[in-house]
Amino acid sequence: MTATPVPRRLYIYDDLSEELRTHDDASHVQRLGRSLLGLLRRDPRVILLTLEGQVEALIARGAHAPFAVAIGVGRAGARVAAEIHTRTAWFPTIERVDVWREEDDAGDYALAGPAPLVSQLRAVADADSVAVVDDTIFSGLTMRAVLGARLDQAINPVRVHYQGPMFRAERPQAGRQHQFTQVGIECIGERSPHLDVETIELGWRF
Repeated sequence: MTATPVPRRLYIYDDLSEELRTHDDASHVQRLGRSLLGLLRRDPRVILLTLEGQVEALIARGAHAPFAVAIGVGRAGARVAAEIHTRTAWFPTIERVDVWREEDDAGDYALAGPAPLVSQLRAVADADSVAVVDDTIFSGLTMRAVLGARLDQAINPVRVHYQGPMFRAERPQAGRQHQFTQVGIECIGERSPHLDVETIELGWRF
């Protein structure tokens, strides 16, 4: 039997450091947190991703004209948008939307919130350009829902793509790596079968 391949890299988003700053330096929480982060940093297989590092990588891609509106997904997304604006002046207007994921009886995930996304996004319906900012590296379910709610009122169809490291939520199996890279495309706002053909052709060319 072939052994299950071991992932070469484990990517961890560090949102613990910010929480630790709210505790006293001599507290038990601080000591435990620092010890945990220290162990992770010493392991060459682990890459800690920080907000600062991700913002630096984003800015390094080049300048961008300011967006009419930036949609911050939740408190964290709005904070990230504000942080980016401080460095770049890209997001002069930030609108926060509140959504979260809930697991249903079938084990799938659906979005929930204090109000429907369409109603939360009425203020940005006529914006000429929109940026969506989340605090996670890869949040396709959230991004698709936010984009869909907003772009139903804009020019259709809208084509977007994404890629990033993912982990299979299943028992280990021979010949299947737990970590993999997922690439996806979305066409939002129209149901034409021509778009299905376009998607199939894109996958074939890729």
